[in-house]
Amino acid sequence: MDSRAKKEIEFIQENLTKDLFYNITGQPDLNSNYLPAKILWFKNHKPNVIGKARYLIFLGDYLIYRLSNSISTSYSLASVSGILDIYQKKWSEEILKLIKFDERLFPLFYESWSCNSKKSWRTLVLI
Repeated sequence: MDSRAKKEIEFIQENLTKDLFYNITGQPDLNSNYLPAKILWFKNHKPNVIGKARYLIFLGDYLIYRLSNSISTSYSLASVSGILDIYQKKWSEEILKLIKFDERLFPLFYESWSCNSKKSWRTLVLI
């Protein structure tokens, strides 16, 4: 496991209780695999990299983007990010405020069973 974000995890845990994190995200414990810690680590150690980002997307979302030209993510994939408010089905304002990060860098949501582009899934599979 990538443990570079140890200090960032400590900061988040000092400002966000384990119970609150669970109530927002449904995730049992915050660790360095979740996006809040990774984003803070990049902001603290590689600001030039994170500052150039236009979007923060998952690998699967990048593949969909390359096929459909749509920047989006499924609720299913976002649910393991450590930032999704699973009850409101949106990026958690509280977590984003804590890590001082702009929601506009995250993709929009779609249901995993739906087609998130103007192209049909059949067309995407054939490409």
